[in-house]
Parts: sequence; structure tokens; C-alpha cells
Amino acid sequence: MTQKQQIFLLGISQRSGTNFLMKLLEKHPNIIKSSHPGEDFIIHNSNHLLKHVSETQNCWNTIWKGMDKDKYGKKYLDYISNALIDYLSPNTDIKEHQYCITKTPSVENIDNFFKLFPQSKLIILVRNGKDIIESGVKGFGWNYTNAMKMIRRRGELIIDFIKENDKNNKNFIVVKYEDLVEDTEKSIKKIFNQFKIDDSLFNYDLNDIPVYGSSFNKDEKDHVSWEPQKKNKEFTSLKRTKNWSYFMNLKYTFFCSNIDKYFNYK
Repeated sequence: MTQKQQIFLLGISQRSGTNFLMKLLEKHPNIIKSSHPGEDFIIHNSNHLLKHVSETQNCWNTIWKGMDKDKYGKKYLDYISNALIDYLSPNTDIKEHQYCITKTPSVENIDNFFKLFPQSKLIILVRNGKDIIESGVKGFGWNYTNAMKMIRRRGELIIDFIKENDKNNKNFIVVKYEDLVEDTEKSIKKIFNQFKIDDSLFNYDLNDIPVYGSSFNKDEKDHVSWEPQKKNKEFTSLKRTKNWSYFMNLKYTFFCSNIDKYFNYK
């Protein structure tokens, strides 16, 4: 499998809807789930890889005939990148027109993405920070203040990434969870169009896509249930923080107003 056939889905954080979008995209017959079970966290931890390459490169001595540190450093990184692509490759023969998809609910070190995978495709999924935080508090017991700080940091990473990469770069796209829920067909078509994936093969009857890991679905131990559940009114509601106090909203604005402004959240 080539880098061009790999799609990475990175969510701004947990609770941003990566499971939902992943299940939608897997419905396309030419998009196949990675062989890695669950979430790969490759980009999340990519600094370690790049540091290894850099420190190894620094050990090379130009006294040796033909040694070009930049040339062989790039070659070394290319081998590592391609090995990771092979690792993610699905446990089936993948044809030239097919794609492999993998996901991670984190954008930490997203600035490394095109350094490692210059030809791969990237979907960045964002969601209203308030809804992420409330879902994380209810589902995972997050701390409100720490979650707000996390959303600000992750949002800034995404904004910096967008600004540093050519807006005409067809190898990445930013998707808003709210758009995905409110007009699923339009959002999915936008992704297919961006990556030139034939959408005529996709079944747009999307009513059977279940909910995974909703903070409203708990097991007998009051933990988030990862069993598929039918959509309910709570799932389709995008405003989970209507009961936040004035001071809670003020605190959120202090941390995340720039993020909301950039992504047109109100």
C-alpha cells in the first residue's frame, strides 16, 4: 500500500465524534479499516520518531565517502514512514483505487503530519469545545478547567497547522462535527470530493449508523458504554451546555474565545 492510499482521521480530542465519522466512511466499499485495532496515536507520539531520526543523523560522520547527511536522513525517514504505512495496511489485498483509514482522537504534534506522511490524506475533525467538555465531564469525569485548557491548546495546534499549510492542499480537510450531524450527506460528499474518492459507490442511506461511546449511554457500572446504540434525541442535540452558569460560560470564553471565533462557534 502506498502513502497516497492512507487516510488519517484526527479529532481535536476525545468526544469529538471520531467514532461516528469513522463508521460513516467505512461504509464506502473502497475505504477499508486499518489492521490496527482501535486508535493508533502515531501522530500524537511522532516527536519521538523525528527526534530519533535527527539524533541518529547527527551521529553520522561525513568523513565516510558518499555521506550526505541530509540525503540519507531523508531516506531514513522515508523508510520509517513507509514502514508505518505498511503496519497500518489492512489485513487484505488493497487495490490501487482503495484506501485505508485509521483514527486518533488527538491532534497533538499535528505539525509533524506532512513531515512523516507527505502524500497521505488527513481529516481533521473539530467540535464545539463546550459540547466536548460537557461530554467529557459526564462520560469520563474530566475536570472543567483542565478540559478548557486542553481545547484551547488543541484548537491552537489546528489553527497553526491550517495557517502553515497551503489552503489549496488537497491532502487535508477540516470537518465540523456539527455539520456532520446536521447534514451528513453534504459533509461526507465534501470529504470524497476533496480526496477525489468516487462517491457514486457510497450508500447514502445513513439511518443505520449507530452511536458509539455517547456520554448518555452508560453500562451497569455507570461507565460509558461502547456497545452500539440507536440514535436518540440527546445525540442529535448539539447544545449540551444550555444549563451552564454565567460564570462557567465566562470562564470558557476566557480560555477558548479565539478558538470559537476561528471556527465560527457561538
